[in-house]
Amino acid sequence: MVKLGTMFGAALLAAMPMAAAADDIALIATNRGYDNLPNVAEAEAAEALGDTLARAGFEVLDISDFQMSGIAEEVGVLAERLRGGDRVIVYLAGHVVSTARDAFLLGTDAERLDPFAVGTSGLSIGAILDIVAGRPGAAIVAVADDRASLRPDAGVIEGFGETEVPQGVTVLTGPPRLLARFVTEEIVVPGRRIDRAVADAPRRIEALGFIGPFPFLAETAQPDAPDFEDRFWQRVTEEDSAEAYRDYLDRFPRGEHADAAETRISALTESDAERAARTEQELDLSRADRRELQEYLTVLGFDTRGIDGIFGPGSRRAIDAFQGDNGFERTGYLTANQITLLRTRGAARVAEVEAEAERQRAERERQDRQFWRDSGEGQDEAALVSYLDRYPDGIYAELARERLAVIEDRNRTQTEAEDRGAWEAAQAERTVAGYEAYLGNYPDGLFADDARAAIRSLESPETVIDLDRARDREDGLVLAASAKRLVEIRLQQLGYQPGPADGQFDRRTRRAIADYQTSRGIEATGFLDQGTVARLVAEAVFR
Repeated sequence: MVKLGTMFGAALLAAMPMAAAADDIALIATNRGYDNLPNVAEAEAAEALGDTLARAGFEVLDISDFQMSGIAEEVGVLAERLRGGDRVIVYLAGHVVSTARDAFLLGTDAERLDPFAVGTSGLSIGAILDIVAGRPGAAIVAVADDRASLRPDAGVIEGFGETEVPQGVTVLTGPPRLLARFVTEEIVVPGRRIDRAVADAPRRIEALGFIGPFPFLAETAQPDAPDFEDRFWQRVTEEDSAEAYRDYLDRFPRGEHADAAETRISALTESDAERAARTEQELDLSRADRRELQEYLTVLGFDTRGIDGIFGPGSRRAIDAFQGDNGFERTGYLTANQITLLRTRGAARVAEVEAEAERQRAERERQDRQFWRDSGEGQDEAALVSYLDRYPDGIYAELARERLAVIEDRNRTQTEAEDRGAWEAAQAERTVAGYEAYLGNYPDGLFADDARAAIRSLESPETVIDLDRARDREDGLVLAASAKRLVEIRLQQLGYQPGPADGQFDRRTRRAIADYQTSRGIEATGFLDQGTVARLVAEAVFR
């Protein structure tokens, strides 16, 4: 390969004897570092193309980062070299612009992009096409354009444009790296037909002019290269762009790598949020995993609004906050590294919380036992009530309730006995004052309603009972003790409770007589009269 310096030195060209020129000539011109325009990142991709052409027997003329002011005098020499080749291939890479009449590869010193300036600051592609037109069917010009949004003046456009292609010349255009690979692997391959190579070209490769149904290089031996699909896929994966993978799918919609291409296109074109969601989805978290992570987020102070194994809005906000606090990109979706950190910190915090809970539990138990001892270990009702107020679920709570139940049962039995005795006294007295005294002592007593009813009855004028008269009537009956016992027995038989049948009419007997009288519509005095005795005897006979 003959490398020509930036100044395209005339002395070097003159030293190269014309008679010794190879039959096949290649010109590779690449401009990458521009003084006034954006640099071209992929211009160096032509190096492999130059090596391939050199191995194929081409004399390669290689110029890079040239300024038009430096090669103006040598352009004529270059033209003569191209005219002398049997087969000619030209690869141009850098900033390419077009006017209505021509296209230009701009030199690195290009500054103004108007129709007048580009003609003097760029290498004329139209002139190169005219030169190689003398080799119809054996001339290929590849124009690689960076398309860096140069925003040229009116009358100038980016790219190759509508430049006329001479008959018999093949023009290929596309991005620098992709175009260089295509020419290397599809055009300068012995036996590879140009028309078939163009038909299988990636979408961003365009072909103009003559597309010959024959190889650019004759087949000399069975190529050792892998099959076309594999080579195409290798080129696509190296470029690793959505466009490249779509090119593959266009050519091989059911190819061996179709699924991988679809997956990679999705990854390259998805939004940040979609990528984050997909990354988490690929972790294949189970519901138990999600519940565990929610627990860790919660214990670290990030409220998930529930621990249910479902990452809803609350969980997403908690994850977002966790990411922000730990210097991660805030997406609301977890990555494997974030989960590892969350589990590590969450487990540590859980251990801290459990240790603190155990310390507090031990302290509560100590205070519980101390209070029990200080209150006399529940030996009286006040101490038991005080303990249960302080420790309703304490160590001794069950024991305290059992002891308190015994005390309350005993108190209840005693109270009921006292209540019943007071009622019997009021019944024996059968006065408003007596019933009111009972209610004063037992406002919610067992017989409170009966006492109130008795007061109402006694205060009613038509029910006022003359107890003295009633007592006199009973005394007038002159009942023997045996007769009184018989009355008590009859009352027991009828379901009343006069007490033991001992012939002694005490308060219980008086209450039973009054209850019987009330049930039979007799004035309820609690004392016997002729009518009451007759009724008792008659009912006993006919039972």
